[in-house]
Amino acid sequence: MAAVVYALLLAGCGGDGTASQAYQQACHGEPLPHQQAIYQAEADGYRINSRYRCIDRQSWQEVQAAMARLEHARRPEVQARAEAAADAEHAQRLARIAARAAAREQAQAAVMPRVLDKPVDANHASREQLAAVCGVDADGAEVIVLARQQGGPFTGWADLVHRVLPLSAAQTAVAASRCGLTVNGHSLAGAAPSEHTAAGD
Repeated sequence: MAAVVYALLLAGCGGDGTASQAYQQACHGEPLPHQQAIYQAEADGYRINSRYRCIDRQSWQEVQAAMARLEHARRPEVQARAEAAADAEHAQRLARIAARAAAREQAQAAVMPRVLDKPVDANHASREQLAAVCGVDADGAEVIVLARQQGGPFTGWADLVHRVLPLSAAQTAVAASRCGLTVNGHSLAGAAPSEHTAAGD
């Protein structure tokens, strides 16, 4: 019995504490012997338990899990799947961009003036021919015919837009010219059908 008590006293006085339950729960491995070892452990991503000067057990488990994930990600088959997924995502992104571009082009085409097969001269065209010009319609055609009947032929675009109220807005006049409306065979400067077609290509 005395021998057992003596052994216990020696263990209590001379043990380093690493075998205790508290140490085992808090630490991984042996206590770090010097400050340089602590610095290295911290550089490796571990947290240090200041009480026992050891690597914190939870941080060791976290680092091991991260290393396992990294090792898994480096496997050729995993990298191949990741690259395939990235390629698929890139292709989908390009498809979405192309779809949006096509939608914009369709929307722009819907509002672009339709170029007539033949020019329509404001001084000679019939009401029906004038009404087919975008920006003119039936009411504008009627105003053009009445204006040239009452005031004579239009001398140019300046005279046309001055005497025909529906064409007095610059945007409307440009659209009509790009559609094919002319005055004495001339389109509005900078708004010829050929220029419109080139801009739309």
